Amino acid sequence: MKQFGGSNPFETRTIKGTGKRGSFKIPYKGTDLRGAALDAQIDKWVSYGTIEKSAGDSIKAVAKSVPDLSKTYFVLLGAGSAMGPFNVLMELGANIVAIDLGPTTKYAFMERGWTRLIETAKNSAGSLTFPITPTAGESNEVKLAGSDLLLQTPEIANWLSNLPGEYDNMVIGAYAYLDGDRFVKLSMAMDAIIGAVSQSRRKRPAIAYLCTPTDIHVVPDEARKAMRENYAAAPIWQKLVRMLPFGVLRPNASSSLEAGSDGGQTYFLADALVHRQGCNYALAKRLQHWRAISHRNDGGVVSTNIAPASTTASVVSNKLFEASYGGMHNFKPLEVFHQDVSNHVMTALMISDIQPGNPGASNPETKLNNPLQLFSDGSFHGGMWRCGYKLDTIGEISALSYWLSKYKLVGFAILAGMAYLVYTLFWVAKKKKKKKYSALIPLLPMYSALI
Repeated sequence: MKQFGGSNPFETRTIKGTGKRGSFKIPYKGTDLRGAALDAQIDKWVSYGTIEKSAGDSIKAVAKSVPDLSKTYFVLLGAGSAMGPFNVLMELGANIVAIDLGPTTKYAFMERGWTRLIETAKNSAGSLTFPITPTAGESNEVKLAGSDLLLQTPEIANWLSNLPGEYDNMVIGAYAYLDGDRFVKLSMAMDAIIGAVSQSRRKRPAIAYLCTPTDIHVVPDEARKAMRENYAAAPIWQKLVRMLPFGVLRPNASSSLEAGSDGGQTYFLADALVHRQGCNYALAKRLQHWRAISHRNDGGVVSTNIAPASTTASVVSNKLFEASYGGMHNFKPLEVFHQDVSNHVMTALMISDIQPGNPGASNPETKLNNPLQLFSDGSFHGGMWRCGYKLDTIGEISALSYWLSKYKLVGFAILAGMAYLVYTLFWVAKKKKKKKYSALIPLLPMYSALI
């Protein structure tokens, strides 16, 4: 990064909106929730175990009185990201510094993206600042806008570092995503930018991430107890599926970490890793976790709340993921959210995190017994911390339940399941002489009745 010195091919454009500042809402199941209705829905999520109470309290506080954002500048690396906070921040009259691909020949589709960003800004009560690359004979800002995080990493860092002093109250959010190994490269690029800007600006910026729920996290003891309760109270059909020799529906509450260096404190873990996402995704997220811990240790504010599984266009384009998400409501307390819901709740959590004097883990003055507790506060995990099963052992059964329901094949599934179970139980009893399985055969009529 240093060898590029002051290299900066960009000019700066700023658009100030002429609209009115909106109030905070959560669009949920066809209704914009505000006031008492919003509070009631959050309380339902907390009670059911879909989110942690700390997340609910922070969202309600922001919804009740949105802080003044007029003096804060939100740098969005990947401003057009489906899961990013662009639209919500604009609704609330914030100042955004947008970094995203420009509409080059290779990325012609980004012309539509920049058109959306610019038009949204014009109709908002906020402002939009972005880099442009001057081109002879071209005056259209949409065609000039944008920068490449992978190919122009140092140039973007230099441009951000040299923005005027009025931008000093800065929050840098990393929201860009690419598939496969490119996500690792992209995360490294965003990390390099965050590191360089943090060192060069007069005031250390706050940083923000969307933590994935499909990871291993330190969770409160209450969450671990809920895992066990939900495992024990599962419907009879799930208990029968657990008997199948396929490694499905494995218990979530099976991991704990003894940390002797922390005075013998025990930390409980929720294992929601999804192996199909691959090692590149996990590595990219480790890079973000490392920067979050390092930045906070250096005295910086860090917002890194866990976001729920969300039905973005890229996710539901995969039919297997779409089916798996479609059946997850069968596993208490899981809920998959539309991306609009996720955008609003996660933006509210970020706004709460960056407020002066915030008592949560985002504040470096708040004492943590272990750095990993940074990712435990304010979690909107969608139920993954309190579900009775490890997420990676639910997918196939969840997808199957969705397809059976969608195509009205539940009755066939019951008969097929009974036939397979009878075969399995007789085979085990005969071939392996496991009498404890044969004792379950009289329960089959009960299984049929309960299903």
